[in-house]
Amino acid sequence: MNNLNNIIASLQSKIDHLETELTVVHDMLVKVGFENGLETVKATMNEVIEAGLPFIQ
Repeated sequence: MNNLNNIIASLQSKIDHLETELTVVHDMLVKVGFENGLETVKATMNEVIEAGLPFIQ
């Protein structure tokens, strides 16, 4: 049971770290002009893909 608790604690820590990083990236995107941060970037990327515009792979 102790090992399971350690695994759970590790996963919770990783989730916290990822949530923090996601928030930082979102906030940075808003600061550079993507009005709704990640949502705006995703929408823009989908428009580029749907339009068949060339992009670097």
